[in-house]
Amino acid sequence: MIKLDINQNIDLSLLEADDIIDKSLLDNYLKIFSDCFGCSAVAVRKNGEKFASGTVHNDSNIDNSSVISKAIGIATDLGKLSMENISGEDIWILPITAKHELIGAVLLSNPVNTSVNFRLAVNMAELFVSSRIATGYNRVLVESYSAKLAENFVQVSSTLKDLANSTQLVNQQQQSLGKDISQIESVTSEIADITNSINKLADKTMMLGLNASIEAARLGNEGRGFAVVATQIRELSDSSRKTSEDIMKLNDQINEYVVSTIDNSKESIKTTEEQSSAMNQLAATINAMGDTAQELRNIY
Repeated sequence: MIKLDINQNIDLSLLEADDIIDKSLLDNYLKIFSDCFGCSAVAVRKNGEKFASGTVHNDSNIDNSSVISKAIGIATDLGKLSMENISGEDIWILPITAKHELIGAVLLSNPVNTSVNFRLAVNMAELFVSSRIATGYNRVLVESYSAKLAENFVQVSSTLKDLANSTQLVNQQQQSLGKDISQIESVTSEIADITNSINKLADKTMMLGLNASIEAARLGNEGRGFAVVATQIRELSDSSRKTSEDIMKLNDQINEYVVSTIDNSKESIKTTEEQSSAMNQLAATINAMGDTAQELRNIY
């Protein structure tokens, strides 16, 4: 689990490419891509370790450690898609970045013979990988914010115990509870922003799939590779939107629990005689919030 720092930012130095891009999904995509276009394909971490691959042809050195090392160096320096001749082989280098920090790369060999514009195919691969990077990074953020929520729930539970044990500290602990609830509200607001970002990404990905389908139809039999890739992209868009909807529902539930907790906490200071009952209500609400936060962490 990648945790947030005190400013609620992710330490990018701890991220690897396969932290935000699903290995099995990328394996499948690279296999389809390399088979359709007759190229070799591998995906590597920033330290040069291979974590996913399509077909690697016998005449290709694309998965050679020295070739990978040179490609990572180029990706680090340029930070953008490029085609370089490494050890006598033309290789397309597609950097995998998070917030402009290199965390890996996808390497594609240039086919010797092809009737399809391979530069266009590589651009499609870049868009696909970029969409997975954005979705994966958002997933890491959601998981991290969910962990932060869990920490806040522990703090709230501790405050409730203090309230139950000492009526003299009711007002002081009530203020502490209010601060903890404010932190939860801040985190749920961040999650809402992330889900909006996922929705926008899903829309862009769907448009990419439609454009790829149009290109496939235009190319006829030569565009069969684009047709397969287009189907994958549209399925990705549908999956991203479904995930976003599920996250938003759970986030709305947490917000409802926050409102309920605030109402219960105000009620708890009316009279000390009613304090025990109010604490039980708060505890039940916190337990429900914890269950929902766990669902949020497991949604992916």
